[in-house]
Amino acid sequence: GKAEVIFNEDALELYDTNYVLEGWTDATTIGKEAVATLGWNVSSVQKSKILNSNCERLVFIPDIGKYDEAVKLAADFIDYKKEVLVVDLRNIDREEKEDDANSIGRLRIMEEVEKTKPLDFLAATMLMMAV
Repeated sequence: GKAEVIFNEDALELYDTNYVLEGWTDATTIGKEAVATLGWNVSSVQKSKILNSNCERLVFIPDIGKYDEAVKLAADFIDYKKEVLVVDLRNIDREEKEDDANSIGRLRIMEEVEKTKPLDFLAATMLMMAV
């Protein structure tokens, strides 16, 4: 079932950097290095696949209203991957209807990725406490 599926799972072994998104259409917008978890409530099977992959850098790109959930998930990978980022699309100049990777577009998202600092344990804890 869905709890075992990661869309484009092979990318986790093929690329050093992977972009993690919720939906498969968002992942296809970002490109061949993107995977989709089909929700931010990731199962232990999905988490294990990501943890055990060759990927060294994870870039989480949540929809506008899912930033806090993505930070909580990303925090689980800080000790296991070389670098973990969570892109905050709330900061991007956008139309109100633009709330995910599909509607915002790859180019604008990649510009925001470049501005995003890696997440560390302290930053993740602070973000989660603010929720």
